[in-house]
Order: sequence, then C-alpha cells, then structure tokens
Amino acid sequence: MALCSQQLPVRRTPATSPWPAAPASELATPAPAYADVPRARSEGTGSTWTGDAPVRACARACASSGHATPRPCTRHERRLGPSWTRPSTRTMAISPNESAACPYPPSVLDFVDFRGLAASTVDESWPCEVRTFWVHDLRPFVEAVRFIYAYFTLFVVALGMLLNFFALRVWSSRAMSGTSLSVYLRALSLSDMGALICTYFLGYWRSHHPGFNELFLNNESICRFHKVVVSMFPMTSQWLQTALTVERLLVVWRPLRARNPYYPQLAARAARRTVGVVYLTLILVALTKWHFSGFEQYSAFEYQRCEHNAHSSVVAVYVYVALSTYLPGTIIFVSNVMLFLRLRRSDSLRRSLFAGSAHDGACYGSDAAARTLLLFSLLYLLLQLPLGVVETAELYWDVTLYHPPTTDPVKRKAYIFWLNTKLQLKWARGLLFWLFQLSFVLNFVVYLKSGGRFRAVAKGLAWHWLTCGLSPLRTAGRSLSTLPHHLGGSAAASAAASAGRPPPTARRAATCRPRAPAARPPSSSPTSPWRRPRRRWRP
Repeated sequence: MALCSQQLPVRRTPATSPWPAAPASELATPAPAYADVPRARSEGTGSTWTGDAPVRACARACASSGHATPRPCTRHERRLGPSWTRPSTRTMAISPNESAACPYPPSVLDFVDFRGLAASTVDESWPCEVRTFWVHDLRPFVEAVRFIYAYFTLFVVALGMLLNFFALRVWSSRAMSGTSLSVYLRALSLSDMGALICTYFLGYWRSHHPGFNELFLNNESICRFHKVVVSMFPMTSQWLQTALTVERLLVVWRPLRARNPYYPQLAARAARRTVGVVYLTLILVALTKWHFSGFEQYSAFEYQRCEHNAHSSVVAVYVYVALSTYLPGTIIFVSNVMLFLRLRRSDSLRRSLFAGSAHDGACYGSDAAARTLLLFSLLYLLLQLPLGVVETAELYWDVTLYHPPTTDPVKRKAYIFWLNTKLQLKWARGLLFWLFQLSFVLNFVVYLKSGGRFRAVAKGLAWHWLTCGLSPLRTAGRSLSTLPHHLGGSAAASAAASAGRPPPTARRAATCRPRAPAARPPSSSPTSPWRRPRRRWRP
C-alpha cells in the first residue's frame, strides 16, 4: 500500500472556495502533515481551516511515491490521483503525530468551533485526555440531555401553557377573584407562561431553526431584549412565591386582622400593590442584562449566541444568582418553617381548650395549609435550588479556579482535570435547567392542593369547556355553600359513590372523630321542651 511521504501544510481559505492547485514546491516543504476531520457544529460564515490541500497533495504523492509515513493513503485517494479535489466542507485538521497518539480527533468535540485556530493551539487547548474523557465518559450523558431537549421540551411547554391558562381562568372567576391569594396566583400563572415562552420555547426554536436565529444575530435590540426577558420571568415567579409565603405568614401570625369585615378587600388591594412592586423591581434588575452577559450566553439549547454584547461581570452574575436562587429560597424556607410551627402550636392550643367538649377532635384548616406549604418547599428544593447551586459552582470553577492551557507536564495535568470538571458542570447545569421548567408546570398541582374551592371551580370550568359551553357556568358564589349545584358537594358525593368510596363528609367525620352529642330523653308529652310546637297556618 502506498503511503504519503511528504509533510504538508494547511491553508486558510474561505469555506465557499475550493482549494487551488498546490504547487510542487509545497510537496517538499517540511511541515506538519494533516488529516481531514469532520466539520465541527457551527452556524456561521467566513473563512475556515480546511484539509483539502493536504488530501489532494497526498493523492499526488501517493501516485508517484511509496514512502512510509504515519498516514496511509486511502484506496479512493490513490485511484483519483493528482487531479482529484475534495469540496471544501472541512474546518479543522490535526497533525499525524497527534493522530497516531490520540485515536480521537478534535472533531469529536462537536460543540466547539475550531475555525481560524491553528492545529497546535487546538491540541494544546483540547488535549487527547479531554477528548478521550468526552467520548468514553461524558458523551452518553450529553446525548441523553440533548435527546430530552429535542423531544420533550415542546411537550412540556404546551402542557404548561394549557395548565397555567386554565389556572388563570379559574383564579379570575367570580368565585375566586376576591381574595389576596387569587391576586398572587394570577400573577404567578402569567409569569410562568412568560417563562415557558421566552426562556424555553424561543430557545428551542432558535436551536432548531437557524433562519429564525438569524433574526437575533442580525438585530442587536432583539437579541438584548431576549436576554432581558429570559432573566426576568423565572425570577419573577420565584419572588411571587416568596411574597405569597410571607403574606400567609403574616396572616397566621396576626390572626385578629382577619376578623375585620373589610379585610378581604384590604388584603386584595395590598396584594395588587405588592405584585406591582415585584414586577417593577425585577424588570429594573433584568434590564442590567441589556449591558452585561450571563449564563444565557451559553445556553443549553446550543444555538449560536449573539456577539453584540461582550461585556461580562463576575459580580453581576453572582448578584443575579443570589437574587434568583439563594435569597428567595432562604425566605421561603424560613417562612414556611415558622408558619408550620405556628399552625402546629395553634392546633395544640385549640385541642387543649376544647378537650372534652363537642368540638374535641374537630378538623381545622391548618392541615391543608401545611400541606400546601410543604409542596411549595419541596418543589423549590427539588427543582430550583439545585440549579442555583450548580450555577454557583460552575461560576466559581470557571473564574476563580481557572487554569490556562500549557505545555508544562505538571500544569497540564491540572488543566486537564479543570477542563473535564468544567464540561461536567456545564452539562449538569443543562439538565437541571431543563428540569427547572417543570416547576412552572407542577405549580398547578399545588393549586389543586390549596383548597376545595379551587378544585370545585376547576371541575365546573373543565366540564363547561368539555361540553363546548352547553353546560351553564354560574360561579357567582363566594363560598362552597353558595356555588351552583354541579360545583358543590353533591358532585363530589356522586363521584365518591361511583368510585365505591364514602362521601367527603363521611370521610371527614371518620378522620376527625367528633364527639357525639348527648342523647335526648324520650318524651311523649306534646308540650315537652325538647319538641318545638308546630306552627299553625293562618289565612
């Protein structure tokens, strides 16, 4: 088998131009030989490194010589001979020494753009140990994350939009709109829908439709505005949950204020002011992304980022992570713990006061409130807090513990370890960022657990939609006792009977175990004090 003997250089040419004919002087020039590799994933135009000249020159050399080199000529190259020219579709080339020592070319790193980089720079920045770690250890996990982003993102976005729109419609009904809770949760539903559209749907569309992404790349204002809304809506959802938790804590901590007959109107008015302040403050905070860049520049959707805004500030990113994760998380956790302890103490005092009476063992609303708080806390701890922790670790690792590429053997080992850990943190953040969107969908489950009124109105509204408006929807009541017949307890009782379960009242009685009233003594006298005299009808 004929082997290429000459060591050939690589030229830098535009990606759209074929490589010109190589002169005979280049065949004798001692320079590193290169083997063509597949093009790295990128979306751009301009000049690129190609491997066309070495391949064609190798074909010429194979047709005339038979010297041994590390790279053998292929059968196709020997058959084509000196007149063969490969189309210029390659972007990177590596040296034969590196190819012989490392079985994985730089092209296996499909997330890196190698255009305009020398082979020595690439070999120094992405050593063979890093490529081996990528292929054997990290790429299966990365492929799984990419599969989730590609095939499940649109489904989660569509489901979240449907559930949040339905929850917004329920909280806006006449039966639910008169409380401060409905004000907070209406704003939370709107914020969740904005996060699903601006953060996840647009990211998916930009990564899968390069023509749509060109609108952002060619327009600086649109690109900067997208960075602002990507940061604003998720942070707004977190702070609305924080404001709702603090509001519930104040209500339980000062219960006498709720005895005021005008308290619902006052609380709803205060909630509207709080929501307005939260939105205005977070819009101002998010506008800092108009100038500074953050994690949105390295999106897990892997679309080509905008290069209009290259300003970066480590302090600004740390402040953003603290405002979006640690500060609201700490307030929510501490408030929920205080609220849970307060409710437990109130229940114990109530049981001790009514011990031995007819109200001994009666049910109160603290169990439902504690369950709602527990769900909010678990949702935050499982889906939101891990993302903030990984973002902080990645920022600290990339900036504070940075190791530059080097050829020193000792420092090279430290650089390889740093780069491998950096890749792990990057894709772990990508997976947690996708899981973070589930919190905008699962909030509807928390709404269902918030109380029976929401479930009753949601059931009636869903039936009204499923029957295409043929079933009248009348939700003018302010409580379950004034709701229509198909939204009240009869529907729940019939559903329980069809499922073979006792009605809700029976289950509540069996759970709470109320004390039975004292038996009345039998009496046959018509004037007995235990029998109310029958009222006669008078014309």
